[in-house]
Amino acid sequence: MKEITLALAITKYIQVIKSARSEHTSRAYQNALNLFQEVLTEQWLDPQTTPARNLSEDILTAVSTYLKNFSPATERLYLQAIKGFYEYLDSERLAEINLSRVRTLIRQRSRRPGIRLPQFPVESIERVLDFVSNSSNLFD
Repeated sequence: MKEITLALAITKYIQVIKSARSEHTSRAYQNALNLFQEVLTEQWLDPQTTPARNLSEDILTAVSTYLKNFSPATERLYLQAIKGFYEYLDSERLAEINLSRVRTLIRQRSRRPGIRLPQFPVESIERVLDFVSNSSNLFD
């Protein structure tokens, strides 16, 4: 049996995602795994030639650092997709992955998205202010 490369494993994982998730989700996961392949290449692990069994959790540190250039929400989404890829490798027995370590590394190195304040329509705020202004005249 021919060894499966990281690139082929990623392609197979994306096919699984496409069959089970929405088009939007599969596109986001594809973007995440494209970035993952860029980081692998920068770390001297060519996805086209590196066997999937050679992947370790250690690369997650480099991925987390690389993702600091993105928003916290994008960082979390991409890390979720990459974590799913590690789970796929483990479940398909393509690599021996310590999933507990994967989850811990991601939790320790990822940022938390900030609390977003709700956005209110300007017209509604202006109506409330007009009402309050007009109501105060009633009590004069």
